[in-house]
This record gives sequence, C-alpha cells and structure tokens, in this order.
Amino acid sequence: MKKCFTLIELLTVVAIIAVLAGMLLPALQNARIKAHGISCLNQHKQILMAQSLYAADCKDMMISNTFDQPSSYILAEVRKYCTYKEFHCPEITKNDEPTYLNRWYTIGTFYGVWNRGAWLKANEDRFGRFLVGNCYYKLTRVQAPSKTMLCADTQRSNGSGIGEFAFCPEDLIETASISPLHGGRANVSYFDGHAASITVEDAKEYGFKYYVDPDGTAIRMN
Repeated sequence: MKKCFTLIELLTVVAIIAVLAGMLLPALQNARIKAHGISCLNQHKQILMAQSLYAADCKDMMISNTFDQPSSYILAEVRKYCTYKEFHCPEITKNDEPTYLNRWYTIGTFYGVWNRGAWLKANEDRFGRFLVGNCYYKLTRVQAPSKTMLCADTQRSNGSGIGEFAFCPEDLIETASISPLHGGRANVSYFDGHAASITVEDAKEYGFKYYVDPDGTAIRMN
C-alpha cells in the first residue's frame, strides 16, 4: 500500500524549506547587489568611452549638461556614441526602460556651472580651471584627471526612486546627490577614463556635502 505524508510530516517539510529559504535569501540579495554594482561600474566605463569619443571629435572637450539637455541626450541620441541604457544604474528600478522621455533620470554628470560654478571655482587649486562656457570641459585644463569626477551614481530624495541627470558636490541638484546604491558604495568615474566604487566617507573627503541613502533620504555630511 502506498504511504501518504501525514499533516505533521508535510508541515515539517514546509518548515525546513522556510528555514532554508530564510538562510539563502540574504545571500541571494547580496549577490544581486554585487552583480548590479559590477554592471553599473562597466556602464560608467562605457559612458567615459563615449565622452572620450566626443572629445576626439570636439577639440578635447567633454560634454557637461546644457540648460535644456543632459549629456546622455548628446552622447546617446545626437552622437550615437552609446545608448541611454548605459546611463541607467541597474539598482534604480524606476524608469527601467531608458528612452528619450526619461533621459534626465540617469547616472549623473558633473554640473560645474551649478550655482555659477561656485564649487569648481573654490576647488581650482585641486582640479584646475577646465569649465568652458556652460557646457564643456577642456581635458588639457583638468589638473588631476585621475582624481576629478565626471560621473557618479545619483538618486533623488523625493521618494521617486530614480537617479538624476547631474550632480554637484556642494548641493542637492533637483533634490538629488551621490548615492551609495551598491551595498553602501557608490560608483563614480573620472576624467582619465577609470571608474571606481567609493564609500560615503570617500565622497565626504572629495567635497560632497550631501548624499542620498539607498532608501531615498538626503543626509547632510557634517
């Protein structure tokens, strides 16, 4: 005669599965975050490659954000050096179909003209005078290209769960700033073409006055 499971045996199996799932889910979550961080870091490198192609075609100029278009529009839509997808961090779940309509909600590009360039002027001794007009950065004028950020992971603090088109260390642009989206670390990329993962303390040392935590809360650094 075929033996059937009793109710107690079934409940025991379910309990064991629940315990195993509880043990595995945190590990799977951490693996997902790590994978997203690696993917995002590679996207930063692709953006820098697109900026390098732009500079090669435009007299050593890299593009910042204009008053009516973000750098993602210029590099992806106009120049076709990359696609909008490169600008969307995989940890940002909103607007996960990067298109022309949400081109603003992206990995942010340094906006040197913000507040009339006050932060950049205050840090000329560190980074040089490389802002040209309101839109361009002259590579030959960047004093420390391996230490000067061009792009950074950003997030808005208004509960929208999206990134932002720009960042400036001294302020919250459109309520957004650098955000440690990847296990307490933020991906950033520099004028010399390399990308790295930094902590909130690293951002503070660089000169950031704010960061937005993964939950979307803006925090001022003391």
